[in-house]
Amino acid sequence: MAFHVGDRLKHPKKPDWGLGEVAASAGGYVTVYFADAGEKKLSLNFVELQLVTGDDAVSPQLDQIRERPSASKLVKYRIGRVGKITAPQNVQTWSILERHLADVVSASYEQLVLCAKGHEHERGGKGFIDYCIGNGWLEVDVQEQSVPRVTADQPAPENRDSGIMLDQEERPMPAEEGTPAVTPDGLLQGYIQDFFGYGSLSAPLWFIGMEEGTGQETLEERLQAWQDLGRSATLDIRLFHERIHETRWFWAFPTIQRTWRRLIIMALRYVDEPVDRERIRHYQASRLATETEALLELMPLPHKSLREWDHQGLFASRDDYLSAIAPRRLAELQRAIANHGPKAVVMYGTTPPYPEYWKNLAGGPLTGAEQGWSYRRSGQTLYVVCQHPVAHGVTDDTYISIGDFLRGARDNEAVENG
Repeated sequence: MAFHVGDRLKHPKKPDWGLGEVAASAGGYVTVYFADAGEKKLSLNFVELQLVTGDDAVSPQLDQIRERPSASKLVKYRIGRVGKITAPQNVQTWSILERHLADVVSASYEQLVLCAKGHEHERGGKGFIDYCIGNGWLEVDVQEQSVPRVTADQPAPENRDSGIMLDQEERPMPAEEGTPAVTPDGLLQGYIQDFFGYGSLSAPLWFIGMEEGTGQETLEERLQAWQDLGRSATLDIRLFHERIHETRWFWAFPTIQRTWRRLIIMALRYVDEPVDRERIRHYQASRLATETEALLELMPLPHKSLREWDHQGLFASRDDYLSAIAPRRLAELQRAIANHGPKAVVMYGTTPPYPEYWKNLAGGPLTGAEQGWSYRRSGQTLYVVCQHPVAHGVTDDTYISIGDFLRGARDNEAVENG
């Protein structure tokens, strides 16, 4: 269904976003400003938005936003350090704001307020933005008439403070001549080629899974989150899940995610910390995919089951998908390992053809064998292959033993190197 600027609509799967108004519509995408969720750029290939008319389309809140004089005012932010005398809360919220806006040259006043609010700053979102403008941290530019945005054909500028961006020479290479385009949508193709997961590639411990275990219905939000956060190879796991409305994993007392649970067990033992339920919960909430480990996926498209295939619009079958995409991503991961030199790479999931992929990534057969897992050293990196953390019959003891093994190997290497 085609939408026009000014149309009002709802997202059927996101009722909490409230009523929205179309701000732009072109190229299979529609940009909508939702009363309770702010601006969203959505692909019409992945969601069926519902047009709202009559009395149901009345929204004083949307009318106020559209008619507010300051809506045309753009605030061009400049990267700079906040003065040391400012309150720690200001510094924290400013750093959050910088990360949120790393993918735009300038943003409207309302967009900045939406980014700042929700972080429990004592000034509130609007108060904090006004404070930043008053202190010169944000420079107002009223000459511009539109918000320059990153498009599918224009990569986002690097966030120089990120520490998890690939260096220019490490960025995924352009597709080789003759490589078929996955889709005319440059954003989706970029996501498939370039996005690998969460955390820092400088971390000593990498976890590489098969694919994220959610369905196609999450793809549109994932694409938007990747776009909004800079289109880099790895992202901040908390900011990403905030964008896709999955913050329950990172609350102060979060639900423990089943797959992450046993990855965290390995991570805790790798740093020689005891394992219990509350330590796992705390690690997930505040430490997962920060300094110690990177959480990566070999294949980019989320999928609920290896026995089914939900992305027929992109690839006819899972086999076609694996044949087209896996070799390139394996090569990129090999190059990233060579450049960053992680101490250990744990590859989980043993459903064919993944064992062959892990063998390829490790540079040969993993001949070291323990109960339920195998390993191989190649250069300075120790590779481990184990069953998926939620596979039938696996126990915590397997993942404790892997963490202990990796820690012991690391410590022995440190002793040998003096």
